[in-house]
Amino acid sequence: KKDDLYIYDVSNPANPIKKSSLNTGKGVNTLSVRGNYAYLAHNSTTQQLQIVDISNENNPLLVRQITLPNNRSLPQAIFAFKDASTSKDIVVIGTKSSSMGKELFIYDVTNVNNPILISSYETIFGVTDIFVLKKRMYLTLSAPFFYFGDLPGVLSVLLVFDLSDIYRIQQLANLQFNLGEEFASIFPISYEYVFIGASQNLYLFRTSATTSGGVLNLIATEMDRIPTGGVVNDIYAREDLAFLATANSNMEFQAINYSNKNDLRLHSSYNFPNIASGIDYRNNYVYLSVRSNDALRILTSR
Repeated sequence: KKDDLYIYDVSNPANPIKKSSLNTGKGVNTLSVRGNYAYLAHNSTTQQLQIVDISNENNPLLVRQITLPNNRSLPQAIFAFKDASTSKDIVVIGTKSSSMGKELFIYDVTNVNNPILISSYETIFGVTDIFVLKKRMYLTLSAPFFYFGDLPGVLSVLLVFDLSDIYRIQQLANLQFNLGEEFASIFPISYEYVFIGASQNLYLFRTSATTSGGVLNLIATEMDRIPTGGVVNDIYAREDLAFLATANSNMEFQAINYSNKNDLRLHSSYNFPNIASGIDYRNNYVYLSVRSNDALRILTSR
């Protein structure tokens, strides 16, 4: 019953100034901002996609709410981008596993007052994170219990799609790993290398393309992993450092040096009063969302 979306002026990172806030309903699980709009994954089994006009930072307006077709699951991931081929504004939203229908939905939001569903995709498992890099879309899935032959285990799943034609997306990879933990977050640093955050580790994979029958496919090879002591909720990589928002109770923020991609090393860390749930970076400042005790945290180097 409180406001869910907050807008802060961080021109002076040492003194953030609250500009406005907005009550959108049942809470925001995650968001993606592009241009004058914030696209929200609403913590509800209906109206899972919300669009907020933030062109006036002092007065954000909820302009559209969309209930995903044949899906009554909570959304967990969202990503907004401009399609290179059509110049249309696109939003991809993913939900927990749905017994009714599909979990992944792609919308044309060029006209925010009339979003158009372009396509949907059955992932079987819940979508935990989405990242679009150029013409590729990366997804991590949550599959908490699975059988490998006769043995129970945890399935770690990475999906990769080709977005060259937004109206006919093609799956490049459905990579399944028996790592004993679930994938939670993803950040590709190039078409070749991708970071994946899991329940207890950060992984760096190298992807390479193979062609079979004229069809392009991707395979992934693990370069290295490093223990994080908790779920990696979000990742942002910059130059030789990967910044992590984690559930490690002593190191919610972690910076991992990956200058040697075969040898990931902890560069530095910071202890917050509660779990770090999201992370972003700009101009040598790291911005984190923390579960409680001052939700916005800003870090910089000395």
